[in-house]
Amino acid sequence: MKDAEWIADLVRHGLVKASYIPSREQRELREMTRYRQEFIEERTLELNRIQSVLEVCNIKLGNVITDISGKSGMAILRAIISGETNPVILSNLAKGKARNKLPEMCKALEGRVLKHQRKMPAKK
Repeated sequence: MKDAEWIADLVRHGLVKASYIPSREQRELREMTRYRQEFIEERTLELNRIQSVLEVCNIKLGNVITDISGKSGMAILRAIISGETNPVILSNLAKGKARNKLPEMCKALEGRVLKHQRKMPAKK
């Protein structure tokens, strides 16, 4: 109660500055920025989950290519989900600079993905 009286007295004497209220454009920009940040965080979580499943399957794709969500990584992941298990065929799906690492990639893809792991939905 004492604090409220003190603040009211300060307001009466003009000693409290008004709160900053951003413009509509700035509020919209903040909202979009927050939404984008949440989207990026969710995407990162999903990629980490995929990486975790691959690690459990003894597939070390992340050790060979830097971004499993790139063209090479996604092509290999699609093939794995489709049922392809041959590391040579999977490594030949690499594109661009990743093709320079075919022997390492072939070794990294020598894991074993079980049927139920191919069907695992993304967690939410």
